Amino acid sequence: MAAAGTLLMAGCSWSDESPRTEDPSSTDLSPSESPSESPDQSPSESPDSVTDSDGPSGGGATLDPGDVPKDVAEQTDQATEEFLDRVGEELEEPDAKQDLKTLPGVTGAALEELRNRITEYDASGWQVLGEPVIVRQRVVRLLQDPERAIVHACIDNSAVRVVDADGKRVPNSRPAEPRTRNIITLVKKKDAWIVTDQRPATKPDC
Repeated sequence: MAAAGTLLMAGCSWSDESPRTEDPSSTDLSPSESPSESPDQSPSESPDSVTDSDGPSGGGATLDPGDVPKDVAEQTDQATEEFLDRVGEELEEPDAKQDLKTLPGVTGAALEELRNRITEYDASGWQVLGEPVIVRQRVVRLLQDPERAIVHACIDNSAVRVVDADGKRVPNSRPAEPRTRNIITLVKKKDAWIVTDQRPATKPDC
């Protein structure tokens, strides 16, 4: 079950967008933003695009959907879906006492954010109910050394709720928009793609 801390790709149309630079080092209410937080939006920010500085260390060219190898597209789609499911399972019954040093399919900043969210939810008596829905995602950039993929995903959290110990919705936990574009970074380890970072896009509407 995926969580209110996760962002599901909802049905976005990518064809009329020009991707913009995103630094996949921060996250949002998907596992990273708590219900009491709201992301800073600067009025001067332009629509999302991917440039040569996008990604952990930049490099690579923006890809058209047809340029992404079929196996990469399929594997990253599956890895992203499994990541959201795992986050949902952890936040459905958050337990800060567990030794979450590793989690299949999750590493780096994404795992650290999930640990922080579990601790916060457990201490607050919160849990996540409902499943997010991935409507569309696509690889917008492939990088090397190490092999990485930058994915734009539109995630629908309209069925997701954060509730307290009494089953009441936590104040400010409802997302401003049910669908949010996310930037997800995956790294290739052996034969598997693993999510290392997730964050909302600068212009998250989708």
